[in-house]
Amino acid sequence: LASIEARKSAHQCGMPLEDVIRHAVHPVHALVLTTEESPWRCDICGQAHRGDFIRYRCDECDWDACLRCISEPSGPARPQPQISAADLDALLSPLHQASAGAAPASSRITLGGLAQLAGSLAPAALWMAGWPVHPSLTQPCTRRSWRLAPPLVLQTVLTTLKVVNRSTPLHRPQGVCAQVFLALLHEHPNATTRQLCSEVIKPATAARPGRPAVSYAALLEGTSLDDGRSAVAAASCFVSHAWDNALADVASCVADYEAAHPGTYYWFDTLVVNQHAASEVSYGFEWWAAKFRGSIKQIGAVLAVMSPWDQPVALTRAWCLYELYSALSAQGTVQLTIAVPAAHRAALREGIFKRATAIMDALVTLDVRKADAINPADLEAIFSEIKGMEGGFTAMNAVVAERLRDWYYAAVAQLATDETDPAIMQSLARVLNSVWNKADEALSLLQRSSSEVHGTETKKKEQFISHSLYAMGEAFVSKGEYERALDCFTQGLALAKAALGQRHSDISRMLHALGQTRAFMGDDDQALECHLQALEMAKATLGERHATTAAILHDIGLAYTSIGEADRALEYYHQTLEIKRMSLGNNHPNTAATLHAIGESHNSKGEHSRALEYYFQSLDIIKTTLGANHTDSAMILHTIGQTYASMGEHDKALEQLHSALVTSEIALGDGHPTTSMTLSAIGQAHASKGEYEHALQYYERSLEINTTALGDRHPDSAADLLDIGRIYIRKGDFDKAIGRLTQSLNITIAALGDSHPSTVSKLYALGQALAGKGEYDLALERFNQGLLVALAAYGEHHTATATMLSAIGKVCIAKGDHQRALEFFHRYYAVKKAELGEEHPETAVILTTLGQLFQAVGVVDEARTSYERAHAVFTRVHGPTHSNTIAVAAFLEGLGPAV
Repeated sequence: LASIEARKSAHQCGMPLEDVIRHAVHPVHALVLTTEESPWRCDICGQAHRGDFIRYRCDECDWDACLRCISEPSGPARPQPQISAADLDALLSPLHQASAGAAPASSRITLGGLAQLAGSLAPAALWMAGWPVHPSLTQPCTRRSWRLAPPLVLQTVLTTLKVVNRSTPLHRPQGVCAQVFLALLHEHPNATTRQLCSEVIKPATAARPGRPAVSYAALLEGTSLDDGRSAVAAASCFVSHAWDNALADVASCVADYEAAHPGTYYWFDTLVVNQHAASEVSYGFEWWAAKFRGSIKQIGAVLAVMSPWDQPVALTRAWCLYELYSALSAQGTVQLTIAVPAAHRAALREGIFKRATAIMDALVTLDVRKADAINPADLEAIFSEIKGMEGGFTAMNAVVAERLRDWYYAAVAQLATDETDPAIMQSLARVLNSVWNKADEALSLLQRSSSEVHGTETKKKEQFISHSLYAMGEAFVSKGEYERALDCFTQGLALAKAALGQRHSDISRMLHALGQTRAFMGDDDQALECHLQALEMAKATLGERHATTAAILHDIGLAYTSIGEADRALEYYHQTLEIKRMSLGNNHPNTAATLHAIGESHNSKGEHSRALEYYFQSLDIIKTTLGANHTDSAMILHTIGQTYASMGEHDKALEQLHSALVTSEIALGDGHPTTSMTLSAIGQAHASKGEYEHALQYYERSLEINTTALGDRHPDSAADLLDIGRIYIRKGDFDKAIGRLTQSLNITIAALGDSHPSTVSKLYALGQALAGKGEYDLALERFNQGLLVALAAYGEHHTATATMLSAIGKVCIAKGDHQRALEFFHRYYAVKKAELGEEHPETAVILTTLGQLFQAVGVVDEARTSYERAHAVFTRVHGPTHSNTIAVAAFLEGLGPAV
């Protein structure tokens, strides 16, 4: 205080003399005790003061209160006469004119009238009348605040009166122009925002003789730029950042935003908030939450600074999350832009070159639930609000990941355009393909990289081209063009051998890729041969415990499972299990993963009970090491549920699947795509029980999650629509089935192309629905499309091809075209005979159908031969009294005696 007399004066009022207080009369900001020597007027009682300078003051609102008024708990007592509607209109008229920017009708509104209004007017009526609120307030008053804090009404009237008397229109919170950031960056190029605040802003804005402490923006008021614009104006973008971010990163994001939105003014807390008041007063969560939420909603745009590119600091700060939450919960009225500083493109480039999975790793590990706060109560309150938002943490993670993915893509695309180093071009191409499925862009970049290899010795050039061919093969696999992928991997293998010799890890990698591609094509024998060669090479060059070796062992197990040799698959899984137990121990999560794989092999053998033993062992380890609510626990419970479903024990399946669902929702949230997988499995279990309405409910929930989290054009959404369409087929509601299945097909084509193998299942189901409705020509059109895709992707001898051949044959039968049906069932029989053998019951069923078709077209001898062969198989497999055996015998008898 300026003098002992001032302290004495304060104590005469019978109140403790605090330097900073909070008071109900002015609840939105702290009040600071000041002795500034200038004439002032108490904004509560209206008394003017010229010699008595001590009072409490709010600089942000230019609001003063004498000690006598402040000492009363809820402000000075006022008479409470009623006010007529006419008086209300007369009092509010100047305020309405002021809010519209017009000069007030009268030169001054009497303080007595305003006090009368504040004391007598029904609060809800006043608020509903659209009474303007002073621009310095962080949020409009709610009906509740009018009821509970009548002094707030008076304070709002008085602060609004100041606006009226100065003829100042209402406006949004203040912001500074982009040039201010650039100027500060020029003077302090290495500062963080925290250092900028403590070392630059606070010293510059501290109280001076004749001037209280202010915000930096207040210092700049009245400053004009070269183009005549003001340095400070109403904010049109809220900058969300972490205080440990470099000022250069914030300025970079602001500059990029400015380029797209010229003339923006930025609400940046370091510059627009009075840092002295903020550091001297503990405002609490509710105050800051209201300030951020109200400011963001009023401003209408948020620029969130994400730095560094792979682990943004802002996502570990609870208050930064709250700012994101405020934008996302504004129901589309606030535009959210997530930005990464341009300088981080270099770090992104380096990260991709070192590790092709760098971007995917960053996206996979992103989780806003890892955020923290200095005050645990703040963290709890913020997390509680986020959980209450639609989609909760899952929705926020999805939005942040989507916006970051967009930035990553733009950055990688720009790097690809500018890049001159062929090796880095390769890395960028692999990322474009693996993260965004941009196979065509990847192929174009790889071709350019190969054309720019000059002056390199032969062997290094061969190795480089081998790497390019490997990346091209990956891109063709993504496009479903497996033959072209095989060509690339085969050529790459030859070049790798020429450049590196017969023993090198690159050769193992190429053989492994060849095996995987063969597996995609359904050529399991060739896939296995490649994997075994890759394994031998990996063990020799990388060692038995290398990640690549483990991956190959796993794929060998898959290959043996696919060709029906589950016992051989188990050999490889048990080898892996032994290695992991020796190196990691019995209770390691990776050991649990191998136990799970062994369970899968037993499942493929139909040994469901044995499979369950391994699943439960795996589950026990995961619960012990990672916890019962871990995502791996949810996954194993999901598998256990599906195993019970395979055993026909649908009630047990539903019990386990619901446990998986609860665990998944706890671990990932109820809006996560993994949760949707369990919902889909529950739907399948209900469908198997014939409970189609229940099945539809779960399928629809799965679709809703995938549409929200991944978008309505994602292949997972197409899979949900496929399941829903199949249920409608079972219900006989073919129109609804056709609608959903058409959506599913269109999404798949848009996402993956019309020749991708994933279209086969959609085309088949859509053909089924059309055939069920009797639209046979349209059904044939879809089945023929599916057949062409299956042939191109898998060849003639594949299950998908066989399914389409059978479907076309059945529709031809329904149309009465038995001759054409014979053609397709002959091809169908050849595929199944090669797959299952002549002595399999399924093969015998097809022979029976061929016999009926031959009989229908009058070729009796061929019909008899087909029936006899089918009858022999059924007799050997099922016995003479089986229904199939008896039925075929009746068909033979119907032909009459052989001629």
